[in-house]
Amino acid sequence: PSIYVNADTSSFTLTNSTVENGLNDGIYTGAPSTITGSVIRNNGHYGIYFEDCTSTVNDSTISGNTTGGVHHYTTDSFVVNAENNYWGNPSGPTGNDVSGNVSGNVDYDPWLTSDPNIRLSGTVYVEGTSTPVPGASVTLGGSYSTTTNSYVYYAFDKILGGNYPLDASKAGFVNYSTTIDVTTSITHDIPLS
Repeated sequence: PSIYVNADTSSFTLTNSTVENGLNDGIYTGAPSTITGSVIRNNGHYGIYFEDCTSTVNDSTISGNTTGGVHHYTTDSFVVNAENNYWGNPSGPTGNDVSGNVSGNVDYDPWLTSDPNIRLSGTVYVEGTSTPVPGASVTLGGSYSTTTNSYVYYAFDKILGGNYPLDASKAGFVNYSTTIDVTTSITHDIPLS
C-alpha cells in the first residue's frame, strides 16, 4: 500500500491529502482512522482497506481504484462511517463503476453527488516547444490565482465544478485566455507565445 498503518498504532488521521496511483491499496489500516477532505484515486487495488477497526472517511473523493473504493474486513461489528463522500459517480458507490464500490461493513449513505475535491492543474510552456515558463501568473475565474513554480506547474485544489475563464500571463509573452469546463479533476497545459 501507499500508506500502511499497523493495527498497533493508536490512531491515524489524514486530512486534505491525495493518495493516488499506488500499485496496491492506496491506504491499508488496522488502526482507528479519520480521513477527511482527501482524494483517494487510481490505486491498483482498493482505495482504502480497513481491517477490524472503527473509522471514518468523509468529504473525500474515492474513485478510479481498480478493485473498489473502500473495503472493510472485520470479524467483529466494527463499522466504517464512509458517509458524505463522492464515489466518482453521482449515483454513489452503487453505480456501474466498480472503482467506487464498497464492500464489508461500510456505511456509505448518504453520499455526495458531485466532487468536493476538483483539481485543475497543468504546466505553462512556450508555445511550439517544451520550454517551461516559471513565474507565470495563472488565474481561474477571478477567484483563484497562483504563480507557476520552478517546475512550471500550477494547481487549483478544491474548486467548485463549472465553466471558468482561465488566464495566464508573464511579461514578454502574449496573454493566454480561454474558457474551461471543470466538472472533474483535469490537467490543462497552457502555451504562451
